[in-house]
Amino acid sequence: MPSKISIIIPIYNEQENVFHTFARVNEVLQKDFSSLAHEIIFIDDGSADNSCKSLTELKNKHPHIKIIELSRNFGQHIAIKAGLDHATGDFISIMDADLQDNPHDLRLFYEKIQKGYDVVMAARNNRQDRFLKKIFSRIFFKTMNKLSHIQMLENQAMLRLFNKKVLMVLQEMNELHQNNGAFMAWIGFKKAYLSINHEQRKYGKSKYNLRKSIKFAMETIINFSNTPLIYISYLGIIISIFSIVLAIYFIFAKLFNYAGVSGWTSLIVTIMFLGGITIFSLGIVGLYVGKIYQQSLNRPLYIIRNKIE
Repeated sequence: MPSKISIIIPIYNEQENVFHTFARVNEVLQKDFSSLAHEIIFIDDGSADNSCKSLTELKNKHPHIKIIELSRNFGQHIAIKAGLDHATGDFISIMDADLQDNPHDLRLFYEKIQKGYDVVMAARNNRQDRFLKKIFSRIFFKTMNKLSHIQMLENQAMLRLFNKKVLMVLQEMNELHQNNGAFMAWIGFKKAYLSINHEQRKYGKSKYNLRKSIKFAMETIINFSNTPLIYISYLGIIISIFSIVLAIYFIFAKLFNYAGVSGWTSLIVTIMFLGGITIFSLGIVGLYVGKIYQQSLNRPLYIIRNKIE
């Protein structure tokens, strides 16, 4: 029985891209992976446009397509998890539907897999995104790698390829916050890295605005690092030492009849400063506690409204 490759593509309001994406991916499968059985798994992440209708039209003509329609928008990486849970290939690839990562590069990934690597990932050359998005992405990866015990590939593309062993591990990772790139850094395995070109998006627009990006980045850092809690502890120690030194100063000032600065200004500033630090620290701790609470609810990561195989 020939080996099989599964292509996982999350979709959210991408009706302009559905047919173009399938055509490009199918061309690659027919040309470069003709010796392998294949399946293309589209996950419709609660699209409000005609994405699912377009996928159904494709499915009627191409039986190797699978469609997983989620009951609402759960987020890109949870949609990817749904695709992973339904993948049956010996080799698995994840890619975006916007075609900014060229599917034809998948051949280069497969060549690395054939050399014994478990995971092949890529960094993007000449990233074709807005300036602020590129700056934010750079800050996120630098911060994440500094604060956590994992090292994520900076400027990484969503396009990646891995084998069945890695798939089985990823299928077991049912954490509430899903970040496939961070998971890839955490699980280990033998990895190879490529550099690929990043193309302009021709149809539609990115669904990640700045607010969503910041929220996703914060959740990833909290999920993979307890360093913010350690920094809060250090801050508490520093403030305590400063308070002790200040108390000793006031005692000596009293003993030697030194008249300090009178008035309420210094007192009010100190109280407001410490109050701000306290509220900020409680907020950080609250984020961690909230994550624990949400995970303890044990709700399903996603709900499938319809599945066409």
